[in-house]
Amino acid sequence: MVTEMNPINDKRSDTARGLIFYGPLAERGVLLTRYQFRTSHPTSISDHYQNGSLILLLNISGNAYISSHSKKEPEQNFHLQVSFQKIVSLVKKNALLLMQREADQKHHFLILEISTNWLSSLLKTYPHPIKKEIIPFLKQNPKKTKPILSPFCLHLRSVCEELFLPHHQKERPELWFYSKILELLSHTLLEPLEDFCTHRKERLALERIESVKKNLAQNLENPPSLQECARNAGCSPSYLSRTFTLYTGMTISRYLRNRRLERAATLLRSGKYNVTEAAMAVGYSSLSHFSKAFAEMFGSCPCAFGFYSGTSSKE
Repeated sequence: MVTEMNPINDKRSDTARGLIFYGPLAERGVLLTRYQFRTSHPTSISDHYQNGSLILLLNISGNAYISSHSKKEPEQNFHLQVSFQKIVSLVKKNALLLMQREADQKHHFLILEISTNWLSSLLKTYPHPIKKEIIPFLKQNPKKTKPILSPFCLHLRSVCEELFLPHHQKERPELWFYSKILELLSHTLLEPLEDFCTHRKERLALERIESVKKNLAQNLENPPSLQECARNAGCSPSYLSRTFTLYTGMTISRYLRNRRLERAATLLRSGKYNVTEAAMAVGYSSLSHFSKAFAEMFGSCPCAFGFYSGTSSKE
């Protein structure tokens, strides 16, 4: 049964509700929740997770910051920045776990919470090598576990996209959602079989994509051309373009545009830049093109953005 929950700490963000696809954890041993919202203010997800559980955050879009705070065991504290299409695997310890979502972005993500007993039983029924970082969790030794940040693979993105289709919210039986949980786990916790000849090819493709993303993010004002990106990645421009779209779901030019607009929003929110300065800082030469693209992405014109975000941009 699909149910709705609201574990958001920010009362100003009434659209930031989680949709439970499968659970609860106490009865089923696993809990799958989907989040899909846009907020004009930084939004915190409250810590409602069970100590000792394994938590998987599958971040489809929107930037997040995850941190753990413990006064008794400060050596266990951590702070992670989670960007577009990243996976975080961590064990909930006896400490406060915080997730902060950035303002003025579309946030699409899934959270899987898994109990030790459920995962142990599953692996006994269907034996398969798991990633070495997960072994301490199964041995109920959370102090030896560390957060893992990894990129999406092509198949994982496909499963996530299915779970965000509107007609899957209430029409699908629980067994369907359970099968999707198993698919998600197979792409996040299990070691790939050695005879999967596509594994090395996929890893190389992901490395190339991450290299392109990093290069673009560092040069928003004067981004490298497709030819330069391809040369740095060691492949042809046409192959890089196809691969980037296949694995990320968007073209390189769309990804660049989104990063430019996100950076411009950050500058405007700081109150230190006016619209013209923010547009030029991220490589826009046409103010009208910038304003149109900004309004399409954030739902408001850049001149009013500072006021909606709680700051006043200088003009």
